[in-house]
Amino acid sequence: YNVLNTISAMCEMEQGEDASRISHMAAEYYRSVLSDGQDIVSIEQELEHVQLYFDITSHSRSDKIEYTLCCEPEAARLPIPKMTIQPLVENAVKHAFFRPGGNKLDVSVSVRGGQEVTIIVADNGVGMDTAHFEEVLSGRCEGHFGLYSVRRCMELLCGGQYSIEAISEKMKGTEIILRYNAGCISANGREHD
Repeated sequence: YNVLNTISAMCEMEQGEDASRISHMAAEYYRSVLSDGQDIVSIEQELEHVQLYFDITSHSRSDKIEYTLCCEPEAARLPIPKMTIQPLVENAVKHAFFRPGGNKLDVSVSVRGGQEVTIIVADNGVGMDTAHFEEVLSGRCEGHFGLYSVRRCMELLCGGQYSIEAISEKMKGTEIILRYNAGCISANGREHD
């Protein structure tokens, strides 16, 4: 809804070119979310989706977020459930940043042994305590569906071949670390192209 409100406000302020650009980004974003019904995409496709999310979000927030997306070339074609990284990023964007400037978010993807994927989403925001993180992961925390949905999806596809953890320090930031075996996703999910 924020995107639609932003587009509406731009139209009212006669910023037609910006409104058009955001409309196109939003259409591409939702096209990416639907992905022709695919449940499994490549990490590269998932990061393109995250890039679109950042592009759209930058127009609807007054405070800017500096971000980096880094992916080892060997990891780019590996499979990942669609909407795995983006909810982790969105969680940071929504809950970590409460200051007007200096907000940073880094997403990195690496692979070991050709199959063991590590995704780190790190912010320099307000941080969270371990008990709150566990509550969010369990689904008992209202308004925090993203982390829970990532955990459930990975649990269903990978069984015990995944982990998700948080390393956090109050007022210094949080790292969400997701590890999984890409082989279990290829075997259990609908293949990516």
